[in-house]
Amino acid sequence: MASITPSSSSSNQLKSDLAYREVLDWIRAGQYNAGDRLPSEREMAQLLGLNHLTVRRGLARLVEEGIILKKPNVGNFVAENAGVIQLAMVLPEYLHGKLAGHPWTGLLTAGACSGFDAMQYSLSTLFYKTNRLWEDTGPALMNAEVRGVLLVP
Repeated sequence: MASITPSSSSSNQLKSDLAYREVLDWIRAGQYNAGDRLPSEREMAQLLGLNHLTVRRGLARLVEEGIILKKPNVGNFVAENAGVIQLAMVLPEYLHGKLAGHPWTGLLTAGACSGFDAMQYSLSTLFYKTNRLWEDTGPALMNAEVRGVLLVP
């Protein structure tokens, strides 16, 4: 059986994924915290046994996801909310008002919160009035850069 050798572009993609995962693991493990400067691309390349251009491609993905900030001619820094994905649970206002103490409301919020890893996700709760979903919650969702919504009609 003949062995298949991946093309250089696909093997480079896999190597840049390795750089991406390693740096993300460093951040999640607390080795680097918000505001910390990461090692230079060349230093990371030596640590990971990769080409510095491959490391740069992995870091570019972290920049796109908002996990690190790239400051040209200065370095790469861990972003304030590195790796924390903003989510929102949007509930009708009546669950906040007269049904706030109802067991169903508590079960709903507890169930939603238990499904998410607090190290990776931040869950906010927003309320809306009937026929005012976007007016009541839209600006807050946009300003907080929420990437996922659990909507309860």
